[in-house]
Amino acid sequence: MYHRVVPDEQDGLTVSTQQLREQWNYLKEEGYQTLSLETFYEIISGKKKSSGREVLLTFDDGYRNNLEHMKPLLEEFGFNATIFIIADSIASNEKSTYHDLMTVEELLQFDPNNVSFGLHGFHHENFKETPLAELKEAILKSIVTFKKNKLPF
Repeated sequence: MYHRVVPDEQDGLTVSTQQLREQWNYLKEEGYQTLSLETFYEIISGKKKSSGREVLLTFDDGYRNNLEHMKPLLEEFGFNATIFIIADSIASNEKSTYHDLMTVEELLQFDPNNVSFGLHGFHHENFKETPLAELKEAILKSIVTFKKNKLPF
């Protein structure tokens, strides 16, 4: 699970492009395959068998630096990834100032053959602490927002 990708920066939410390259080189050299979210669900539901050499690469929130720095590496390695999007950040489909998150137009620059999108709440709710009724509302609002903006998930 990753969040931000920046060339020369590291902190609790940020991995440098060099770190990411090193980690992904390791996965490639050790024969790991990256999964789509759909294939991951097939494996955990028992519909597909795991080889034990798969990983699910995920990026939370949809930071703009994922487009700038992660996308080229993803293409270079031929890996799959899932980006979990905070729906409120794309609700107006204008350049988001919400933690520098991508717009729908920017998200659609990813190749759907190797990047899928998932729901990460509407307002980035804490799912452990949010009452069920509010979670249902957030999920439904997120689905409507994704569909309205023609963003596949």
